[in-house]
Amino acid sequence: MTQKQTASFHKKALMQNESRILIVDDDGSLCKCVEEALAGNGLSCTSVQDPIKALKTIHGGQYEIAILDINMPKMDGISLAKEIKKKHPHLGIIIITGYGSLHNAVEAIKAGVYDFIQKPFKIDDLLLSVKRLGKLLELEREVASKTEDLKKSEKRYRTLIENTADGVALIQKDKIVFHNKALKKILGYDQRALNKGKLQDLIYADDRETASRYMKDILSGSDQGPTRYRLKKKDGSVCWTSVNTTLMEYQGQPTLLSSFRDITPSVEMDNMRKDMERMLRHDMRSQLIGILGFINRLITHIVNRTPVGVLPAHSAVWGATGKHDRNLPRHLAPGTGLLCTKKRPPQSSGCSETIPRCPARISRQEKH
Repeated sequence: MTQKQTASFHKKALMQNESRILIVDDDGSLCKCVEEALAGNGLSCTSVQDPIKALKTIHGGQYEIAILDINMPKMDGISLAKEIKKKHPHLGIIIITGYGSLHNAVEAIKAGVYDFIQKPFKIDDLLLSVKRLGKLLELEREVASKTEDLKKSEKRYRTLIENTADGVALIQKDKIVFHNKALKKILGYDQRALNKGKLQDLIYADDRETASRYMKDILSGSDQGPTRYRLKKKDGSVCWTSVNTTLMEYQGQPTLLSSFRDITPSVEMDNMRKDMERMLRHDMRSQLIGILGFINRLITHIVNRTPVGVLPAHSAVWGATGKHDRNLPRHLAPGTGLLCTKKRPPQSSGCSETIPRCPARISRQEKH
């Protein structure tokens, strides 16, 4: 019987919550006596006097315990126990005999017999042995059921981990004891190189101190969020990874469960964006400096070349100080292009007093 079938039987027996017992002895009176005694204590029993028939009965029914006589025609009790254990390893066996010997006891233990009771025996002793064996089988049923559930759960989680896009690794004392296919694909290493390899050897040298401090904090019980550091790939390149790690127990030892997400493209894009921002800031600053320099040179040129009392129109309006002066004249003398120093008199087409025109300006106008 396979482990799956055994677990299925245990589960059915646990649901029924009863121990079915088969008694095999060529002595019919003994079979009847034992059957009545066990039935009187609420146990379901069946008796068979032929060991060959007993094998067929066991194969066709759901029995948990078999009580066998050691001396029977056609097949002795120890041989029968061995045949039963081949196909029903879960079934508990108790042997009773009137010819107890050390050799028989050793052979019975090798055959997987739970107890060896010598005739004549008290029915209470047999009943106590049956009850103890029943509790042991019940415990085995619970263990088998939980083991089966654990295997199913482990299979589901393994399938989930193997099919995730992130790399996953279990780390014990800096050694990788498990990794999924995604981590192997991210780094480019084969399975042999990653198995039992040290994580520190895969971390980029400049990031090892950061990664080591991060893992120590988690092992000490500190709740840490995700971090990021670089890992070395097989081809010599480096990839940025976002790492999320939690502490768990695996095979009785504290273990780090880490997931690695390749964020190299996003890091490269972020670096390009930062470089572009720096370039733009530098170019804009250079252009502003150039504009300000040009304005300063222009102002200096105007101030140095303008004679006293002659100012361009815009300078007259705003004044030498750069502030708007409402008292300065705001109209040009006719035919001069120069600002008047006094307000225009009423009913006059010209201005009584004007600022003398610049000789250079007069010569340019005459040429035109």
